Amino acid sequence: MISSIITHRGIDVPLGTPSDEIIGENTWEAFSAQVKSGYGIEFDLQLMSDNSFAICHDQSLVRMSGGLSSTPISELSSHQLKTMTLGHGRLCELDELLILLSENSEATSALHLKKNCQREDSLDLLVDKLVQYPNVLDGRLILFDVTPVAAKYLKKSIPNIELA
Repeated sequence: MISSIITHRGIDVPLGTPSDEIIGENTWEAFSAQVKSGYGIEFDLQLMSDNSFAICHDQSLVRMSGGLSSTPISELSSHQLKTMTLGHGRLCELDELLILLSENSEATSALHLKKNCQREDSLDLLVDKLVQYPNVLDGRLILFDVTPVAAKYLKKSIPNIELA
């Protein structure tokens, strides 16, 4: 049974905080702070132009950059992502987050598998990343919002993967 507190997009805000005052979501700094505090994290994937995965809920930088950039995440490379700074931190890649979870967390985390990452080619890329972190897959990561077709594909590739 799962007994972890999972923070949404790495944010921890007091109840009643207006949404326009929430800062730092989806940033390396927020995820790192939450994991190091013992919480699990909920995060989303976006595929980038070089077939690596950015951790970001949105498909573009519009909201995260305060309207300063409308660049789609899918047009960014890993290098561009790493050199970009947003007002409250930086976005990170799946590899970075899996290392963080692997080395610092016993809590369960949740990966929201967006529909645009559920094609076979994207799932192959994801499987290649996930199998490098068997201790994270060992009951500490749940992939959710997975279509039945993608679920069957993932289970065939990683039989012990947790899906919802």
